[in-house]
Amino acid sequence: MNSQTTKDRILNAAEEIMLEKSFHSVGLNQILNVAKVPKGSFYHYFESKEQFGAEMLKHYMDEAGENKRGMLMYNDAESDPLKRWCIYLDGSIDYIQSVAGRFPCLALKLASEVSDLSETMREELARGFEDWITIYHKVLDEAVTRKLLPVIFTPDGEKPKKKYLFPSRTSDNMGEKDPDSYP
Repeated sequence: MNSQTTKDRILNAAEEIMLEKSFHSVGLNQILNVAKVPKGSFYHYFESKEQFGAEMLKHYMDEAGENKRGMLMYNDAESDPLKRWCIYLDGSIDYIQSVAGRFPCLALKLASEVSDLSETMREELARGFEDWITIYHKVLDEAVTRKLLPVIFTPDGEKPKKKYLFPSRTSDNMGEKDPDSYP
């Protein structure tokens, strides 16, 4: 039995279609046909296409955030945060390669298209990206705390107060370099 709500079916259908087409080129009929929902139902769930777009972005960003949390923060199979980070990045690369010819991330795709046109959608994108950044910070902070990474930044944006290890430009050896010494 399908436990997905009608609203979720509409949002999921739209996400799939909009990965291939632009937000403005996709018509409501196309989305509703794929979702197998009568046209009148759309306005029961969404007041306008803009409000629909904001809810679609929230739905996508929240789902993607939960996936990121599961892979990076709540992964019982791997305790090392750097290994979790590498597994996450490898999985991302594999996914991008598996969808060849299609944009792999709805948020990045729509960010360039709608951010100048809809304040509501822009705010939803910003909220979602902030959530993703928080997840990335947490896993990298865990690696720093466990001394698996050197401290190279501070959360408040201050410049580091000491030198860190960076690859030397003149040899394959690691050398102590000031981050500000690179152009």
